[in-house]
Amino acid sequence: MRKVALILLLSLSVHAISNEQACTVHRDLACGEGVTFHKLGILDGGLSVYSYTYIFGQALRASNRVVFLDQHQKFVGMYSVPEPPNNVQGDCVVFSGPSGLNSSICISSGGLPAPLLLDGEIIDLHIQTINKRL
Repeated sequence: MRKVALILLLSLSVHAISNEQACTVHRDLACGEGVTFHKLGILDGGLSVYSYTYIFGQALRASNRVVFLDQHQKFVGMYSVPEPPNNVQGDCVVFSGPSGLNSSICISSGGLPAPLLLDGEIIDLHIQTINKRL
């Protein structure tokens, strides 16, 4: 019985949020067709990092976001970014930007930076939350 409880607990802690559940994380995230929402990894500080892309319209425009969730899968913050991130390294989310420009979002003991400079653009942190639970 203890083994079953341990397996259930471990499966909950590594639970990934599906494309269909993306809109439950934050009111500005869409669900359904055209949405890609996948886990990039976990920062050294414990935050889970998700890449969100929504392709919409006849011209197939894209909205890209980097979403941060805590250990309980609760929304912490997100950035609207010009391109999807590549991966997570240590406490940084890394993008493939031009050399010489800041191409990463790194957390510190003070939390997520707001605003930040990414590939020469000022990016604001969105921290509004909703009362939905996963």
